[in-house]
Amino acid sequence: MPAVSAPAKVLVTGANGFLAVWVVRTLLEQGYSVRGTVRSAKKGEHVRALFGSYGNKLELVVVEDITKAGAFDEAVKGVDVVEHTASPWRYSASEPNDFIIPAVKGTVGVLESIRKHAPSVKRVIITASMASVLESFGKNDPVIRYDETSWNNSVLVELEKNPLKLLPVQWYCASKMLAEKAAWDFVEEHKSEINFDLTVLNPPYIYGPVLDEVPSPEKLNQSLSELYNIMIQSDATTPYPEYANGWIDVRDAALAHVLAASTPAAGGNRFIIAAGTYHFQEILDTANAINPPIVRNLVKGTPGTGREVSANWTLDTSKVERVLGIKWRPLQETIADTLADWKQKGFAA
Repeated sequence: MPAVSAPAKVLVTGANGFLAVWVVRTLLEQGYSVRGTVRSAKKGEHVRALFGSYGNKLELVVVEDITKAGAFDEAVKGVDVVEHTASPWRYSASEPNDFIIPAVKGTVGVLESIRKHAPSVKRVIITASMASVLESFGKNDPVIRYDETSWNNSVLVELEKNPLKLLPVQWYCASKMLAEKAAWDFVEEHKSEINFDLTVLNPPYIYGPVLDEVPSPEKLNQSLSELYNIMIQSDATTPYPEYANGWIDVRDAALAHVLAASTPAAGGNRFIIAAGTYHFQEILDTANAINPPIVRNLVKGTPGTGREVSANWTLDTSKVERVLGIKWRPLQETIADTLADWKQKGFAA
């Protein structure tokens, strides 16, 4: 597909989310028009206030339930690109379908709405997750290099065997993988009927400053809440998870979404977008090394440990770096800006 450039109109689903607000901001800054979906008019008020200076370049529409058939029928009309970021984390989940149904139905639903009602759409970018990619986290696992050919097939095997014995985070992993596979299957099945191609972005944990409406630390999203609890609220005796994670700065993740729309070669591709891997102790060491300190009395943990865990696996991001030409912020910058944001909001002193 040809590149889509400003002032094209882009639909961003779940536009009031942590990542999505940054996607909206980056699009507007680069001259695009944005239509964002929110679950209620009230949830859109903060977004509208943030970007009021852009006037009619930003439009917000209400999609109350993304799992309903035809939920996006009106929202997709007349746009050139769709950035589908909406897929909720449900703290109150009691069984796998609490994750799987919203993720799969929401993803397939927006694609079906485009097929039926939006011949103008040239590209769809879906925010998937490293949960669809990673199978191994432990410190005793063999060294593994993950790339775009990697899939978390083991979680589906476990889901089929003992779904209710899995942790909610495993249900979430399964939901993201099933939603991504459903998207690729949809495009293949309907390739003779659609005018758009598909790009899927798989980010790991996303950190960085918050633009969305977060009145208290308790309202931080899942990734930032976990980071906050470990850096600010835990103590020296708290055991840290014996596994590593991947990470990306929210501003880089947002830029990747915009570049995925404007780069012709991005179409039809699956990308890992990540700056690197880490163990939580490395986060603490990075935060405590900032001088002068941004936040006082940060948790110290056991300095110098943890690297042996995060070195057990790596993420190959050479493909996305080559195709999109993107570079990643270093961990120190992301952590420093996150802490400064928390301090400014009164979440830390």
